[in-house]
Amino acid sequence: MAALHAGGSLGTGLSIAAFLLTGCIIPTTLTIVLVRSGRATTFDLRERSQRLLPSAVTAGCCAGTAFVLSKLGAPLSICNLALAIAIQMALLACLTLRWKVSYHAASASALVLVAYSAIGNGVLTLALAVLAVSIAWARVYQRRHTLAQVAVGALTAMPIALLT
Repeated sequence: MAALHAGGSLGTGLSIAAFLLTGCIIPTTLTIVLVRSGRATTFDLRERSQRLLPSAVTAGCCAGTAFVLSKLGAPLSICNLALAIAIQMALLACLTLRWKVSYHAASASALVLVAYSAIGNGVLTLALAVLAVSIAWARVYQRRHTLAQVAVGALTAMPIALLT
């Protein structure tokens, strides 16, 4: 979606690849290492105390990527998205110190906002919003989170709304 919004050039593709590497692949690899080494119990990081390091690494990687991409002249929409996700992950990391906020609701809400910003298609945005609400409801229904934890998780997507 960001590539469509940014124009779809080779530079855009490389920017997105760098962002995916630092914002997804590195944090996922870290989580795998934590689980395999016994420092985390599950891949979904159910224990609040086990979420801090992956969240902080994701925030740092995304912030660093936003900085480097902006210096290299990458499309502003990609740089802003990386910065917004860095801010969201930093918020989640800080909140996680005291409370188990729903990262599922945070991610689903972020997707809705990115889709709306990048494409502006009302039907797609509505479909993704329904999906986000369904995800939030499932987290409460499965007793993984309270309604407040899901709502706060969703609100952490606000930097994405403001920056993309």
